[in-house]
Amino acid sequence: MGNFEFGESVLLMDGHKAYLVKLEEGMMKLEGGRGALSSSNIVGKKEGDRITIGRKEFILIRPDILDHIEHIDRGPQMILPKDSAAIVLGLGLTSGKSVVEGGAGSGGLTIALLNSVRPNGRVTTYDIRDDHLRKARMNVGTAGLSDNWEGLLGDVRSDVKQGEVDAVVLDIPDPEEATRSAWDALRSGGRFCAYVPTSNQMEKCCLSLRRVGFSGVEAMELIKRGYSVKEGAVRPSTDMLGHTGFLIFARKL
Repeated sequence: MGNFEFGESVLLMDGHKAYLVKLEEGMMKLEGGRGALSSSNIVGKKEGDRITIGRKEFILIRPDILDHIEHIDRGPQMILPKDSAAIVLGLGLTSGKSVVEGGAGSGGLTIALLNSVRPNGRVTTYDIRDDHLRKARMNVGTAGLSDNWEGLLGDVRSDVKQGEVDAVVLDIPDPEEATRSAWDALRSGGRFCAYVPTSNQMEKCCLSLRRVGFSGVEAMELIKRGYSVKEGAVRPSTDMLGHTGFLIFARKL
């Protein structure tokens, strides 16, 4: 890749903290009141160059997809990378595939989906709240993935117009009400996933999937546990990320 240009994003790293900014005309402020600088001080530089803001020196890095998700401008609660990675693989996503998503949230899962199907695939996201779509649209744009995404104000339970899509993924409170809509949108062999926070929702969704006719209905929970690694003192971290949500997978056959 070449030098940084206006319109793209850059990650400023000082060894302890990273800041994601988009290079636009004028001054940019770093989150947390860490200072401000002009985009023109970065445009033209290359990855690995250094820049000083105040008394701190930062290394300029071109952000990858995980950087965009970790530094997303959060609004609604988002699906974390440990779950979104499993969703992407569980849906069998590759470049060129089409996805219908129900529930925009802050756009974290949307970004992971788009990264998996680009440059030739497409993700269409339905949400009943325009403010959620606006937040997702901003974050998708910052990640540079807008060309493959369409955000629609509508109800995934009843308003889906697409057909023969490769995958449907739902992050809504009542996915059991959208299983028929998902079935109608999917091609034969297409895959389904729902993300829900409670076991009650998981039960309702699984039973609904079976009633509609889906095969291979499977529910799971992923637990992430870090480790504190010091010389002579290795142990599980005390701040383990426990329950986030349940994942439900199925397939239209």
